[in-house]
Amino acid sequence: MKTKSFLKKLQKLQKKSDVDSIHALRIHCRKMLSLISADDQFYTALKKIIKLTNKIRDLDVFLQEYLDSLPKEHQNQIDLKKIQKDTNKSRKKQVSKLHAFIASLDVPKYIELENKQSDMLQDYNREALTLNQTQLHKYRIHIKKRLYVELNNEFADEEKVKILTSIKDLLGTINDNFNALKRLDSFSIDHISFEQIYEYTQTQNKDLYEKFKKLDKQYREKESMKKLYIIRHAKSSWKDSSLDDFDRPLNKRGQKDAPFMGKKLKEKHIFPDIIISSAALRAKTTVQLIAKELGYTKDILFSNDIYDCSSDTLHKILTKMDDTYKTVFLCGHNPELNMLVEMYIDFDENIVTCGIVEIEFSCEKWADISAENAKLLSFEYPKKIFN
Repeated sequence: MKTKSFLKKLQKLQKKSDVDSIHALRIHCRKMLSLISADDQFYTALKKIIKLTNKIRDLDVFLQEYLDSLPKEHQNQIDLKKIQKDTNKSRKKQVSKLHAFIASLDVPKYIELENKQSDMLQDYNREALTLNQTQLHKYRIHIKKRLYVELNNEFADEEKVKILTSIKDLLGTINDNFNALKRLDSFSIDHISFEQIYEYTQTQNKDLYEKFKKLDKQYREKESMKKLYIIRHAKSSWKDSSLDDFDRPLNKRGQKDAPFMGKKLKEKHIFPDIIISSAALRAKTTVQLIAKELGYTKDILFSNDIYDCSSDTLHKILTKMDDTYKTVFLCGHNPELNMLVEMYIDFDENIVTCGIVEIEFSCEKWADISAENAKLLSFEYPKKIFN
């Protein structure tokens, strides 16, 4: 990644310290941080910029949003002008620190990007969540990581992005309210007035928390949906007529197409929880090449039952999958794969060699997958992408 645009933002900030410029830098740094390795030398510098801009943002939110949002009766209970004056003074100090740090930076001309796999983001124990600032702040960090992975995906799930963004914003407002109370408490405000403002803010947070729980439930349901990737083996060779059909290898085109499709899956941040495949050599080699591109190191389940079987047999195999698996890759042969797809969705295309059909099932158990809850997400194959 070239850092030219990043440098422009830094140079712009040297001259400006307005709210929008600070916010733009903060967001840009966060996005860049989500794309590079933690081992990169510039990673620590980005974190420092984010930390400094976060402090400035907290002051801006306190000044422009929280204080303005208080009802007049509560605003009249505090020395608003003094609080605003002192907060602006603190802001100027923080901006000076930020400017000094940026001036000392040696920004590299190029930064190596890192493909961050979604399965590297550990599941979060949502059941332990309460209206607690520390808990919700940690969960918000988890949500932002999920969101940045999705946003960095060329084929982002728009519905998921919308839900994650709403959760991030709600939790951000709750966190801002908690921080505002702490800042307000640092000023000389009489106990009764502060308690009234505290109760008002906590009521606001409780309402926001209820909205968050509803959205988070939607996100859980979205995350628990099952995804199936039906993969037809890559192009095979017929050169050696003495070979049994089961033992036919991939030809040169097949050896090229399989890793190519693996790279495309990686670009879309699609990583399987498990791969099951026909044990025939052409299918076996196809998924091994795809798995290598994805960095998949778990065992691949090869089965003779997937070779020369019916679509009903394939369906039964899928319905017996462990429900902890959210994303399953199934590699096999035609016409059975086409017939399997047609069991779930309206599909009038032929799955060509190395073609991949992506189906989402709106259910939590593999035993429940059916035409009633199936949805076609994509159908990709090498020639389609090349063209």
